[in-house]
Amino acid sequence: MFSPEDCNLIAKQYDTKGQWMAEHRASYNAAKRLGVYDSCTAHMRQGCQKWTEEACMKDSLNYKTKTAWKEGNHPAYRSARKNGWFEACTAHMENPKLKFTLDVVLSRASKYKSWSEWKREDKSSYIAAQKNGWLNKVAEICERPPVNPNHFVKWTKQMIMHEATRFKSKTKWARESCSSYYAAKALGVFEEASRHMSDPRKK
Repeated sequence: MFSPEDCNLIAKQYDTKGQWMAEHRASYNAAKRLGVYDSCTAHMRQGCQKWTEEACMKDSLNYKTKTAWKEGNHPAYRSARKNGWFEACTAHMENPKLKFTLDVVLSRASKYKSWSEWKREDKSSYIAAQKNGWLNKVAEICERPPVNPNHFVKWTKQMIMHEATRFKSKTKWARESCSSYYAAKALGVFEEASRHMSDPRKK
């Protein structure tokens, strides 16, 4: 027997009404019987949403934690995990179970031969090093060539605002200038700097 809460929880796992009906008809019918069908399907799109890597990246930026993303848009979350995009999509998210200390970052960085490989394969620890100013320490201890000086820029509001004008979307900004992206969040100017950018939630 399904309660309204059960129906709502199950419905969140699906992106369209048709998919919900096909894969979990019992809860689908229960929602109609209990009068909660409209509220359960409010988040669903008409037709079939194809969750590509770009679509998942855009959607993930709406959430601060993996749990919030899983609960808020399970189809996108599931697609990212299934297709190997999960690490990249969640690199900006907080992880309460993992604390990136300098020792942890050094241990993870030592597994890779170059800055680009480290950033590509373990973006979360790379970003932690960048945010905490440890990239020079990694270069010293792991015997790496110094990283591009632009990575060590101390971003001011004026610099961030200027840098942000180069991008038309938050996703591209996060990908191509992540240091200024996170500096904008840290300084509380993210909304102002990204006001001109497209918002995937409105598409």
